[in-house]
Amino acid sequence: MAKAKSEQQRQADKTKRHGVFTKIVLFIMALPITVMVTMIISILVEWGLIWHCDEGPGTTVCSFADFQPGMGVDHSRNMLRAEAGYVNQHFKDSLMGSAPVKLAGELITWTDDNIFRPIGIDDYIRKSNQEKGWAWNYFVSAYTIIKVVLLRLCVLFLSIPAYILFAVVGLVTGLVQRDLRKWGAGRESTDKFELSTKLISPSVVLCFVIYLSWPNSINPALIVVPFAAMFGYALHLTASNYKKYF
Repeated sequence: MAKAKSEQQRQADKTKRHGVFTKIVLFIMALPITVMVTMIISILVEWGLIWHCDEGPGTTVCSFADFQPGMGVDHSRNMLRAEAGYVNQHFKDSLMGSAPVKLAGELITWTDDNIFRPIGIDDYIRKSNQEKGWAWNYFVSAYTIIKVVLLRLCVLFLSIPAYILFAVVGLVTGLVQRDLRKWGAGRESTDKFELSTKLISPSVVLCFVIYLSWPNSINPALIVVPFAAMFGYALHLTASNYKKYF
């Protein structure tokens, strides 16, 4: 009976390990899809702002997005300049590379050379205003928003050390809390452990979605730092609620 129970426990542990590995793989695979979906959402939001705010009176939505009547494509261009300024200001030197600004510039140049120029963007830009038609503002705004998203991706990539820092602090404090619970005869709580593990993915995915689709320029620290702290706290809860005995 004890042998059968032990075998069942080993099978359960094996299934759990496979489950964790599967979740990690799915999470890594989901990030590029999240970026693509967020990029589409950002373009649609910018188009909605052009349609709603460009000619009509300013509303609360327009004020929140810093979109004044008549801005047109200048709104997305202002966003691009502001995001480039944040990269230049906050990431002159980074643990992820010696030239973050150069990295961002090379990414945008590669996108222009390998995606937009082959589809004929240069020829379209050289057309007259009559030939460009009403779709010009929407096309240029989408083109610029893609560059904004790429710059923000660079910011998120360069912000990985912040996530690592909060992760280390969260794991250390969580393991200390677990040892205190272990030697202090604290209770096990599977529900708390399961809930804490479910907070890890949103702390990363929501940071991507919110920051990449934000409708105006925003200091990346206002979004990255809170979500990195949330990530560290989720790891703290996970480590502190992990089972007392292996």
